[in-house]
Amino acid sequence: MIHYQYGRYIAKIYRSFQMFLKVRLEEAGLRPLEFRILLWVLHEDGAKQEDLAEGLGVDKSIITRMVKSLMQKGYLTREVNEMDRRAYCLHRTVKAEAFDGEMRAILDEWESIILTEVPEAERMRFSELLKLVSGFTMETVKEIRQEV
Repeated sequence: MIHYQYGRYIAKIYRSFQMFLKVRLEEAGLRPLEFRILLWVLHEDGAKQEDLAEGLGVDKSIITRMVKSLMQKGYLTREVNEMDRRAYCLHRTVKAEAFDGEMRAILDEWESIILTEVPEAERMRFSELLKLVSGFTMETVKEIRQEV
């Protein structure tokens, strides 16, 4: 494989995931990024909005827009962080908790799709490599952005 192909393959997987999510989330009226935010808050109730932006690698203004949309749809609430009055903490609602099972089913379906051609014996290593590359690239890009 030629080096410049990696980005192309990763981009194809990402676009496929976005298209998959669009179809699966249509009935719930959610966007793929709203889905990712909701997953984060379901896993970490009280998460800071700023941490979401950094962790998801998305601009703060986009996160703010998506959070407002999720609040309007009844999935999240937001309160001022007591430790830092300029920051917000996000909390899941009963509606979000009720959607948790469906969200996990969507992720399970995607995982079965993406792993279809990966032999069972190699799946753990595949996952480890993705996590390694993902973490390293996020940190590297963060450092590069700070240089500018």
